[in-house]
Amino acid sequence: MSRNLITEKSVKLGERIKQLRQQKGLTQGQLGEIVGVQRAAIGKYEKGGIVNPPLVAIKALAAFFGVSTDYLLGKVPTFGERLRQAREKAGLTLAEVAERADITPGDLIRLETGARARATDAEAIALGAIYSVPVSAWNDFSEQVSAPENTVTDDDIRFALFDGAGDITDEMYEEVKSFAAYVKDRERKRSNTARH
Repeated sequence: MSRNLITEKSVKLGERIKQLRQQKGLTQGQLGEIVGVQRAAIGKYEKGGIVNPPLVAIKALAAFFGVSTDYLLGKVPTFGERLRQAREKAGLTLAEVAERADITPGDLIRLETGARARATDAEAIALGAIYSVPVSAWNDFSEQVSAPENTVTDDDIRFALFDGAGDITDEMYEEVKSFAAYVKDRERKRSNTARH
């Protein structure tokens, strides 16, 4: 994985954390206290200063905000990103969509940038008609984003273990998993020996 891609991922993660924190009306310190990290760490996450936050922190943030880890890591587009992509695919300007949907350009910008997380039902219907997307697709998307995800994928683990490096072979990954199993077994044996 190139350095630019790592930076883009950390910035996207930071933007999403900041947006979700602000939607809840929390300070960085309050959020840090809730999820068990220092305020400075939250600030660094939000600015993209920490390339590879601990998986435990990502999971705690996702659980608190009620979103998936994939969403936080930028693997799932936001409603706004999806809306912007649909507009760009249709070759329409903000002004054209706003006029057709009877939405102010400012509201459309806020929807696309995530300053407004959800469209009203009327807006969703109008936007769906413009982009030929059924309202149920918008609803499925919001449920997908807000549903907590408790599973960690192999990609999540590879990213965490190898500091985002993209040139990890399956053999390397299997070796790490074997070593982790060895350490786990060793500690279990030590624990059993200490009890007897």
